Order: sequence, then C-alpha cells, then structure tokens
Amino acid sequence: MSNPFLRGRLAKAYRRFVRHVNRERRAQWREQLRAGAHVQRDMAEDLAARATSDAIRA
Repeated sequence: MSNPFLRGRLAKAYRRFVRHVNRERRAQWREQLRAGAHVQRDMAEDLAARATSDAIRA
C-alpha cells in the first residue's frame, strides 16, 4: 500500500461499507425490538381477555 491515493480510496470505501453494515444491523435490531414488544402486548391482551371471560363465567 505505497500508493496514498489508493489507500485513501480504499479507506473511504471501507468506511462507507461499515456504515452500511451498521445501518442494516441497527434496522434489524429495531425490527426485532418492535416484534418483541408486539408479542408482549398480544400476550398481555390475551391474558386480560382470558381473565375477563373467567370473571364473567364465575
């Protein structure tokens, strides 16, 4: 890597690649978080519905 121009181009490309990968990973992580929150809410609603139906039957 004696050519500074080549080294600069390579560094720029690498930084852009890293930024892209980080953005993808962050998007995936956010999607997983949202899915987890969604599942929890569904479970809570299901429990509440079951409790109310039990109370009505009792």
